[in-house]
Amino acid sequence: MKESIKQHIKHCTVCQQYKYDAAAYPGILQPLPLPEQIWEEVTMDFIEGLPNSQGRQFIMVVVDRLSKYAYFIALSHPYYALKVARAYLDHVFKLHGFPKSIISDRDKRNLKNGLSGYLLLSSDAIDRSLQQRNAAISMLKENLLRAQNRIKQLADKHRSERQFAVGDWIVKMVGEVAYTLQLPSSARIHPTFHVSLVKKHHGPTPAQPTPPDLPNLYPDQTTIKVPIAVLDKRSVKRQNNAVVQWLVQWDQWPIEEATWVDAEKLEKEFPTFDPWGQGSFNGGSIDAITVPLDTVPLVNEMLNGLTLSNNKESAAKSSKVTKDQEKEKNAEEGMIAHRE
Repeated sequence: MKESIKQHIKHCTVCQQYKYDAAAYPGILQPLPLPEQIWEEVTMDFIEGLPNSQGRQFIMVVVDRLSKYAYFIALSHPYYALKVARAYLDHVFKLHGFPKSIISDRDKRNLKNGLSGYLLLSSDAIDRSLQQRNAAISMLKENLLRAQNRIKQLADKHRSERQFAVGDWIVKMVGEVAYTLQLPSSARIHPTFHVSLVKKHHGPTPAQPTPPDLPNLYPDQTTIKVPIAVLDKRSVKRQNNAVVQWLVQWDQWPIEEATWVDAEKLEKEFPTFDPWGQGSFNGGSIDAITVPLDTVPLVNEMLNGLTLSNNKESAAKSSKVTKDQEKEKNAEEGMIAHRE
């Protein structure tokens, strides 16, 4: 009976989809081959989420795979392929030329098919310098290869080898540890997965896979929140300026999870969202000042004028209190003199 239950659970489709895989991390580490020359292959990545500094919000990092020499190039949003290519030409290409390949955390891209010419060097001093450089490169390769093998041995101790044959839902094998799967036409994700994300199915093959409904995600794995209604609005003072905020209800979120969002920011992120064409809209609350959007400049002037007026009134009150105190003091001195 125990064996029968074990086989039943092993071939259960629901259990195979949701049960935790207790095997060691699948996929043997696949180190990249070492380049032959410096600046022949480079890696490129981007550091984002940084505070604004002189109009720049992220850093493009370019590292030579052999010498580990790096360039840190500050760029601004929005960044696209043309801007990144120009930054690479201005900072790296002018010194090292075109690489054979650029490796990023997403794919491998070639900036150009090749160089148009080669620089001929003939002096003895340069030849000696090239020989010394080649000797240093050979030593560097040997050390990197030794370190690479050591890291692979340590990493593979906690990994297990897993392979699948092409067929059923596996379309093709990409490299040594990735597979392209046959996903439903409605899927909105990339069909290629690392072997650690693929589990072997036991039992008869279902006619059609039934993946669970998953929420849409941002690249940083946070759930996408889509506005569906504006419940309230207010104007808050920020650095002596009036900022209009909306109380937004989000799709698939309860009304208790509504949050205050800057109206300008919401319009930029969701340009097609119409805050006035749906939902309910209430006036301002005790801690909110309800103002139309077109009166924001006027509100700024009113706030500045109110601050100036308050300062004048405070000064007038202070002057009046001082005069009253002087009158009382003079009256007391007069009474004392009269008694004497």
